[in-house]
Amino acid sequence: MKGDTLYAFLMGWPESRAALVKSLATNSPQIEGRKVAEVSLLGYGGKIEWTQNEQGLSVKLPATPPSEHAVALKIKGVTG
Repeated sequence: MKGDTLYAFLMGWPESRAALVKSLATNSPQIEGRKVAEVSLLGYGGKIEWTQNEQGLSVKLPATPPSEHAVALKIKGVTG
């Protein structure tokens, strides 16, 4: 984490085009009730859809990955 920005790395592109970061669930003790304000996919120019709930941070990914290798989610505003 750098300031209020957290980076999550995906080591493979999920066939379902969805990623779930369980440690960012709204009831997770690691984030103590803090909320995510913005999520972006590094290397991708468009906006991505995401939600945060009791299951975790759920991110809908585009059809094509921005890289052949690991990709990263930039998660901003993990604040109280």
